[in-house]
Amino acid sequence: WSSDVCSSDLRLNLLRQTDLFISIRTSLSESSAFEVAYNVFAGNKAPMFFAVWEKAPIKTTLLKELDAYCPTTYFTFSSVSELIGPLNIFINAHKTQGGVPCRNVPISAVS
Repeated sequence: WSSDVCSSDLRLNLLRQTDLFISIRTSLSESSAFEVAYNVFAGNKAPMFFAVWEKAPIKTTLLKELDAYCPTTYFTFSSVSELIGPLNIFINAHKTQGGVPCRNVPISAVS
């Protein structure tokens, strides 16, 4: 067994169990592309929330149009405190995804 195989198995297993997919984008990196693609095309199409910092907009067309494949919410923010309300709304709107209740955990800002 290599650590790569174990970590890949763990990563895929976690993606298969995902109730909600939350991405907070603060740079121009596309490092979550694998997870997004897996969720949409091989996973359970868990609803996705993209919090996009106003200084790092999404430029990739596919990432802008994911709602054609699974429930997707986009929110542009300038301060992390702006995410509290939209994240709570998103989580509560999808807390019974797949018939299994998600935990109702209030979101609060971390400074």
